[in-house]
Formats: sequence, C-alpha cells, structure tokens
Amino acid sequence: MKLALCFEILLLVIAGIPSEVRAQEGTNQPARSLPGQLKVVPPTQEPIAAPPVSPPSFQGITRPMVLPASPAHELTDGILVFDREVAETSVTDGAPEARFFFSFTNVSSANLTITNVALSCGCTAVELPPLPWVLKPGESGRLPVTLEVAGKSGVVAKSLQVRTDRGVKTIIVKADVPPPADGE
Repeated sequence: MKLALCFEILLLVIAGIPSEVRAQEGTNQPARSLPGQLKVVPPTQEPIAAPPVSPPSFQGITRPMVLPASPAHELTDGILVFDREVAETSVTDGAPEARFFFSFTNVSSANLTITNVALSCGCTAVELPPLPWVLKPGESGRLPVTLEVAGKSGVVAKSLQVRTDRGVKTIIVKADVPPPADGE
C-alpha cells in the first residue's frame, strides 16, 4: 500500500511539471528563463572584424613611451659622456617646435647598450636608431630632440632619461617661448 501511494505521488509530481521542462531534463538547460536569469541568445551572424590599423608614421622621429622616473641608479662618470646635460634655445618667429642635439661618447672600456629613452611629456620626440643601440668603447652618437611649443609661452623645460644597461642619464631641453604678439 505504501508503495502504491509513493508511486501515485510521483506521478502527480511529474504531471505537474510542464512538458517542455521534462523534455529538457537531460540537456542541463532550462526550457524557459527563470526570474532574474539572463537568457543568452546565440548570434545569428558572424561578427564583423575591424580592418587592421597601421601605426602612425613620425618620419624618422620616434616617440618612446612617456614613462615615470626609473628607480635605476644614475649612470656614473667615466661611462657615457654628453656634450651637455641641459640644452637651451629661444624660439623666434612663432615657430611651432624647438630642435636640440645632444652628442655623447662611450668612454668606458666595454660596450654600452642604450635600451630606451624615456620622455617626461608627449610633446617631446627623439630620433633613435633601432633599439637596443649598442655603442662600442670610444664610439659616439647623437640624439636629435624635438620639443613642440605651439600654443605655449614662457620657459618650457622637459627631461629625457637615457636608459642603458649600466644606469640612467637624465638630460634636459629648455625653450624660451615669447608670448604671442597682440592681435594674434
């Protein structure tokens, strides 16, 4: 008797479950969304791929990443000698940029590798050969630097960190930009 009663209860429970749910029991997916549940609808077409974008060309001028000051140690004397640590100029005739050149020489007895030149601002650009740049003992190099000054006035100063395998050398560019003349 107890078995017959259990069987009748089971039939009543099964009869109370909608047929679409019973049909889905083996798939582990509900036939309908439950309250608070998101229903995922498969896409009907393939996503459209965006065409590849080529990086901008700076015509020989590279814009290394603007990086925070490096915790690396300062390059000691007797390794890489620069002609100057600060390059200054005055901008005339409303020029949009100021150009600077730094010359340097590896005065050590071993190769020196320049791994990166980090800039303090995106308005500064430096021309570099492919990196890493290896300088043999006694070999010299030159860093052309461009500082964009359009729309600025007063003294504009930016720093560059020449990062090497043996330390960091900080150099500075400064441009004195006169204020625009009245009427401009």
